[in-house]
Amino acid sequence: MTKKLLFLCTALSAFSLTNAQEFIFENYNALTIGNIGTDITGVTAGQGGYYTAGGANSDYQIVADVPAHANVVQITGSATATGNKFLFKDIATPWAARTAGNDVINVEFDLYTGAATTSKNSALLYIYNNTSIALAGLSFNLGTKVLSGSAYYDNLGTLNTYNFNLGAAGAALTLTANTWVRIGVSYNTITNE
Repeated sequence: MTKKLLFLCTALSAFSLTNAQEFIFENYNALTIGNIGTDITGVTAGQGGYYTAGGANSDYQIVADVPAHANVVQITGSATATGNKFLFKDIATPWAARTAGNDVINVEFDLYTGAATTSKNSALLYIYNNTSIALAGLSFNLGTKVLSGSAYYDNLGTLNTYNFNLGAAGAALTLTANTWVRIGVSYNTITNE
């Protein structure tokens, strides 16, 4: 399995589609090149309020990107079939301070798809609730370049987070290698859509 690097340039925002309220926007340009954090237990926040869990501190980097973007996040994946790494931000405080009625969380970011590889790793973006259930998200397979959606729902009586294809007529959505792609996910905290 090939060791892979994941590049992200993220714009995080949470707002209602009808009554927009942006309360987090990040492009990493104010962060220092180098390690994002100093604690890989997920307890102590590093640069920009980001937490890291798993791997080594050097697996989570702010790097200067090639011409497309300024600073980006680079996560070095495992070279084996095991080992999860998490980069996350707790948005409980800004979420609690939002204007009433703004109940949709939108996360949008730019993803660099990377070169063709034999990697079996996947990069996941999940919106979790306060009980650590992944409510909605995206999954990007680094080897096949397939982007899938994820949602928490009742599938014939079994509540779980399931992946689904995003292509037309239920087909897989395969992204082009070595390309920056803007992707995003939305979750309505009232309707669970």
